[in-house]
Amino acid sequence: MRELSTDARVIAQSVFGFGGKSMLRAGGSGSENVLTNRSLAAINELIEAGYVQSRPYNDYGRIEYQGTEKLYQIPKLTFAEMETHGRFSLTRPTQEVEP
Repeated sequence: MRELSTDARVIAQSVFGFGGKSMLRAGGSGSENVLTNRSLAAINELIEAGYVQSRPYNDYGRIEYQGTEKLYQIPKLTFAEMETHGRFSLTRPTQEVEP
């Protein structure tokens, strides 16, 4: 199994914790919030490793991210690890520019 970053493991556990039943839709024209660079990098890492799939959701640029059953292979972080490493924003306001 490929070594995942802690951010990717946090997102896998907190956003996609129900495997193939987990779904996130984000971004697109007119969206009030978009994914932060940090969360997008973690999600892209999960996509590259086959834990999450992405596809266009509509014609306005919204993307749908869906977990796969492979997510259950990722070792769970402890509560203490989630407390230490899991405190970051998944999204930011669309108008806000990230550094």
